[in-house]
Amino acid sequence: MAVKKFNGGFQSLSKRTESEKEISETEPATSRATFEINTDILEKMRAIAYHEKILQRDIINEAMQRFIEEYENKYGKIKPIPGIKKERLL
Repeated sequence: MAVKKFNGGFQSLSKRTESEKEISETEPATSRATFEINTDILEKMRAIAYHEKILQRDIINEAMQRFIEEYENKYGKIKPIPGIKKERLL
């Protein structure tokens, strides 16, 4: 078994590479959420993700984005919840 050599010490392990910085600067912020979903819908989504070789979170993000766009087209821009700071939502 090969032994890895870490030349930069502990600090080098915690530093982001240039490519990681580029990805994090272009990727939108994400948050974890826990919710219940219809079992049939979940099974179909998982099957789509498997067959199309895409992430389940990408399916959920696209579906939610479409829902929000349709909602805003019908009712106008969504207003933030009063009294809740954005940081609390993350």
